[in-house]
Amino acid sequence: MFKKKIPPILAVLLGLSIGACSKTNYVEAELKTPVIRAAKFDQYEQNPKLFNSYSINQEEGVVCFDGTAGAKEETTSMFDKTVVRRLGDLKNYSTNIKCYFSEKDMTFYGEYSLVDKRGNILTETKEFYDAIVSEDGMLDTYFGEGKERVRLSECRKDRRIREIVLREKGIEPEREYLQDEPNFSEVDNCGLFSFIVTIIVVVIIIVAETTEQIKSEDNFKYNKQLESNNNGVKKGNLITDQTEKTKSGYKSGNYRYGFASFSKTGCAIASVYNMLIKKNKSENLSTTVHNFEKWCIEVSVGFGHLGSDPCDMVRYFNKYKIGYDQFFSYSNFKTQLNSKSKAKTIVAFWNGSTVFQGMHVFYLEKVSSNVYRTYNDVYDTTYKDYSSLDALKNTYGALEVGYIIK
Repeated sequence: MFKKKIPPILAVLLGLSIGACSKTNYVEAELKTPVIRAAKFDQYEQNPKLFNSYSINQEEGVVCFDGTAGAKEETTSMFDKTVVRRLGDLKNYSTNIKCYFSEKDMTFYGEYSLVDKRGNILTETKEFYDAIVSEDGMLDTYFGEGKERVRLSECRKDRRIREIVLREKGIEPEREYLQDEPNFSEVDNCGLFSFIVTIIVVVIIIVAETTEQIKSEDNFKYNKQLESNNNGVKKGNLITDQTEKTKSGYKSGNYRYGFASFSKTGCAIASVYNMLIKKNKSENLSTTVHNFEKWCIEVSVGFGHLGSDPCDMVRYFNKYKIGYDQFFSYSNFKTQLNSKSKAKTIVAFWNGSTVFQGMHVFYLEKVSSNVYRTYNDVYDTTYKDYSSLDALKNTYGALEVGYIIK
């Protein structure tokens, strides 16, 4: 066991009224490692709802989830097993869940209690999860320890977890987006980790997504203000350096995306923004950023997690009704591109021989048989030309995905 002091903003707000999340006489919680257990998803096929009800409130930078669920295996396994066994039939009990996120302290805080019909607390557990900002500007955290340590972002990509989250928000999962997603049973077969208590993961995902959508609206206002004050990108100007902060009309490095900056995480957005210009569908960069956040990050809107994952960029294309051919094989992509005299494409290459070196996404246009022109490939004031696709490929690692835009 270990202890952690209450973040200052939470210590204050937990003593105030936050809608249904009022909390008084708060006592510092003893922290526990989240329970790791095997998941049983078959029960969700008959009863896909975890919560009987819940509400989400936001005040002074803190997002609060307050919900109740029936007492059953997937909602009680974080509690003292002796107490749970002694109760026998759990139908007369329920699980209460409160989860807070403070942006100021970058902390998730959860309180989970097992109560009887009169509201008496029979057993409870309280946990802190330090939040981090992932490489795509989204909120992330870790569960478990050692070999069973797993990131929230991994959970968010799991097909079955996404289905549960969608249904909790009253949205029927869209199979076209879920059918190719991995699930934890496949990951377990690789020996990476077991499964974490389902309800804790789902609650933190909902809180994270709610926080991200609030952040998205704040970012949109901020980014539009940049454009109004000539501190952003002028509509129709191509992005060739996503880190640019001083050149008038090209200051893309000033924009915010998610919980990070565009200069660090905006390459996928820049590729789409540039492609829209080339397709005579130009829009303000603030709009493209907002659409990525609104359509592609938030699971609750039915499109699932994107961040800067180029393999999921098709969701943006579909929203704009832009045709495309998608390639995961470099040889197939090269063959198709060589057969065309001109072409508009978006490509994602690994920066080196391992995934730990990251990935870069950028707009690529085949101008002629021996001119392959890239934008934001290398951060410069203009485009860069290559004599062949292989010449470009030789500066990167493997192709992750390539799109030929119709």
